[in-house]
Amino acid sequence: MVKFTAHDKLQAVNRYLNGNESSHEIAKSLGTNHQAILKWIKQYEYNGEDAFTLLNQEGSSKVCLERETVTTTLSWRISLEL
Repeated sequence: MVKFTAHDKLQAVNRYLNGNESSHEIAKSLGTNHQAILKWIKQYEYNGEDAFTLLNQEGSSKVCLERETVTTTLSWRISLEL
């Protein structure tokens, strides 16, 4: 699996948003799949250019999110059982 820098991801998103290339074309040129490109686009739409630097600065937010999700789910279960 190829690691892409924040700069690489931003360039790919800009290529897509310019409307000249499809996600499939961009993915092929980068050696990845189009779903990765679409994910980057969604991240960009939600967080702007910071989308690709937040993970690098704060570590793996996915792990934090998963922990928070488990904790929240357990809290809901407990409150519903009472």
